[in-house]
Amino acid sequence: MKTFVTTILLSILTVVAHAQVDFQPGYYIRNDGTKISCLIKDYGWRNNPKNIVCKNSPDAEPTTIDQESIIEFGVGNAKYQRFEVDVDTSAQGIEDLSKSPVPEYRHETAFLKLLVEGKASLYVYRRKEMTRFYFKLNAATPQPLVFKQYLNESGNIVGNQGYIAQLFDSLSCSASSLPDPATLRYEERGFVHYFIAFNSCIKSAYTDYWAKTGKTAVHLNIRPGVDLASATLTDYSFANPQKYNFGSQVSFRIGAEVEIVLPFNRNKWTVLMEPAYRSYSGKSSSGLQLDYKAAQFLLGARYYLVSDGPSKWYLSASVFADFPISPTLTYENAALSFAGRFGGSISAGYRYKDRVGIELKYTAPQSILVNYENLATHLYATSLILSIRVL
Repeated sequence: MKTFVTTILLSILTVVAHAQVDFQPGYYIRNDGTKISCLIKDYGWRNNPKNIVCKNSPDAEPTTIDQESIIEFGVGNAKYQRFEVDVDTSAQGIEDLSKSPVPEYRHETAFLKLLVEGKASLYVYRRKEMTRFYFKLNAATPQPLVFKQYLNESGNIVGNQGYIAQLFDSLSCSASSLPDPATLRYEERGFVHYFIAFNSCIKSAYTDYWAKTGKTAVHLNIRPGVDLASATLTDYSFANPQKYNFGSQVSFRIGAEVEIVLPFNRNKWTVLMEPAYRSYSGKSSSGLQLDYKAAQFLLGARYYLVSDGPSKWYLSASVFADFPISPTLTYENAALSFAGRFGGSISAGYRYKDRVGIELKYTAPQSILVNYENLATHLYATSLILSIRVL
């Protein structure tokens, strides 16, 4: 069974990998203002890019264009603009914090990603673990929103929240929907809300790119399915260990999966959390009866190999814990005890229009008994699961 499932998963991976569409319709603007439409390799950048890879047609050879040659590009729902900006390079690790509240700026050329575009525009710059925000009013050059953590004279961590005064001074408007800058944390969600409210207050048209590319989405999927499972009991107290096979059985399972879509890499990565119910019942040739029911709690990750269009293929990997619900197994006139165990699984699946899908999951063999000196029971399972999105 293990070989069969592994073969199926590898076959799906090979087929789908060849079907990926990396190049998406986009454009770039040269330094002289000429706008060129093309196909751009969309990495769904987490960090701000330094170049783009594009081609004029699906069959053309790709060309790499450095940021020095273009002032703007757009692909999918993302838009980047090139600016000369000051980047605060102050250390962020607790053990590396300085005692000065003054940001440590370095001047550089960078593509800034637009979060909100209007008369007041909001940008983000990311490099490794560093995130910096910039704002632009009308046609001015983007200015950094100032925030720096540092150590005061007592050795406590405090923050230079200069961005609060900047918003008060430069982006103030009398509207009930405009948040108080003093309540804002240095993070995307609050800043995006503020800039949208400000542009609305001054009657400026705006585009919310964050809602299209940066917002974390959460989905709820109901997942009924069947397990094709088998179990064995091995007694190692004999010179030749005695093995009892309880046979392969088909049983019903049901789960509710929370899927959190991460806002980068074209939304290909998601985090999974799923409570589920599973069961197994089997009988050995010698008359031993195993009844196993468990509540399962799963945590995992999913990668969509193809994330565009109505059809989506994916691979998942997860760890889980099973908590037995009144399981029974009697061996040599003694009722054996079960224990909650951790396990792992891999799966491959297909989704259509983000609404329905089907998944094939292989679960690594689980030891389900407490730690007996000479006894071990293992449960093997392959699952076929239907996924129905309800949220």
